[in-house]
Amino acid sequence: MFRLLSLCIAFIIGYAACKQPNSRQPFSFNPEPAVLYRVAISRQTDQQWEYKGKLQHITDLRQSIFNFQLLRKTDSAFLLKLQFVMVTVQNNMFKANTSDENPSPAAVHNNPLLLYNYLLHFAKEQSITVWMDRKGRPVRVDGIAQLLDSIANMSHEPGSIVSRYLEDFISDAAIKDELNQLFCFIPDKPKSAGQSWVEDILLVAKAPVKWSTDFKMRYNKEDTTAIECNSYITARQGGDGRTYMKGKLSGSIVAGYLTGIPYSWNAKSETITTTDSYDITTGQLLTATITAIKP
Repeated sequence: MFRLLSLCIAFIIGYAACKQPNSRQPFSFNPEPAVLYRVAISRQTDQQWEYKGKLQHITDLRQSIFNFQLLRKTDSAFLLKLQFVMVTVQNNMFKANTSDENPSPAAVHNNPLLLYNYLLHFAKEQSITVWMDRKGRPVRVDGIAQLLDSIANMSHEPGSIVSRYLEDFISDAAIKDELNQLFCFIPDKPKSAGQSWVEDILLVAKAPVKWSTDFKMRYNKEDTTAIECNSYITARQGGDGRTYMKGKLSGSIVAGYLTGIPYSWNAKSETITTTDSYDITTGQLLTATITAIKP
């Protein structure tokens, strides 16, 4: 009886040790096999500027849901299948019933917002593949051209229209930017509570924008780590020319230490873009969650 009790205690201690990351284990991107990860991202953007004495104001809400799952793993890279579930856009400049999956051709071509959502609807349940490294950085994206061709065929819209309208959502650069932002906190080095580190990423979908972020691990217990972050955002003309955009971001992340998967990612940013005629102030609220669906 005593021996059985001792074995049970040893098993419990061993199981707890497996779940508790040690201080020498790197904090890396390492998704679990056979687990489906569902990502939900919401970006609410508010832009304001003054032109000829009048205040201009644009609000934009972009929401996306996609799944990813590990297909193959090497010592330094991960092949993921990424499947689109839902992508929608709302904007105060255009009014439209974006829930209508079968709008009339006239309505679609007279309203850019409606056309965005009409085309994005055809991405539902379609997939691409992405190679990621141990820092959660996307290395290669495959299947974009085939996906855009499929959307063009189903929507009966020219391929040039589809690729132009979906460039900010479904393109090599857009997918890489999304994943870079989502996993930008991963250092691929051992970290413990109280430690800080800096990560730089470059967003390239619209124009090269640099995020230089200071991360600090607040706590790390039972494979759950809480991180706070503060970013300095800049963009330069021609890469090394005049800085035309500056800004800051602050936020918080709760992630799994052993997998590098963020359960929640919340941030608020503000940037000022200087043009020849006026300054544009842009505020954005980012909310992202990842849910692990195990078989």
